[in-house]
Amino acid sequence: MPAQPLSYASGTLAVAALLISSLRARGLYFYTGLVFLIVGVVLFLYNGLPPVQFLVQFQSMLGLLGLFMVLPSINWLIYIGRFDKTVKQLFQKKVSRWDQLYGRGTAASQLLGNFLNIATIPLLAKALRASLNGLSEPQIHPFLSRCLLRSYALALTWSPMEVMVSKSIDITGAKFLVIFPIMLGLTVIVVFVDVKLSSFRYRTIAYLPKFELQESDAKNTN
Repeated sequence: MPAQPLSYASGTLAVAALLISSLRARGLYFYTGLVFLIVGVVLFLYNGLPPVQFLVQFQSMLGLLGLFMVLPSINWLIYIGRFDKTVKQLFQKKVSRWDQLYGRGTAASQLLGNFLNIATIPLLAKALRASLNGLSEPQIHPFLSRCLLRSYALALTWSPMEVMVSKSIDITGAKFLVIFPIMLGLTVIVVFVDVKLSSFRYRTIAYLPKFELQESDAKNTN
């Protein structure tokens, strides 16, 4: 809607949302967001735009802000639909090696990343952590980051639901059906190599399923 007051109002709300979320943001989200904000402010000042135009600059990101607004609703659907329990069963059923668990985590991150977006990471991290019985705490974080973040990042390169992909297609005028097979093919190759390398990385660590670990603990207690 080409209404100037509405543009300034939406920009004001975007700035308010940014300030409120910065109070709770931590780690990677906080620092990357801060870097983007600083770069944006520097470019704004460099172009010599009037200060009131600062609020209008947030309009191009309102679609992304809208996505983050619905993420809590997606999280509720995950638990209502019992997706978390289903994913846990996927990670624990008929798994005897670390590369199998790694491959299932990678495949789940690729698949769910297209539908749940960033909500995929906490869901799979919680479900996958329950199966990491043979790893120490310093080994768990690298395993989760390699298994989930790598595959999720690869999914974002070809997913039509990813904001950056759709924006890039709109800006360049490229045809998605032309670049889709190329990006998907590259993703399949990288994922295959990554999963194969995981079998060498974790082959010296014995995999102990959860039920066996519980039986072992019970015997030691007795």
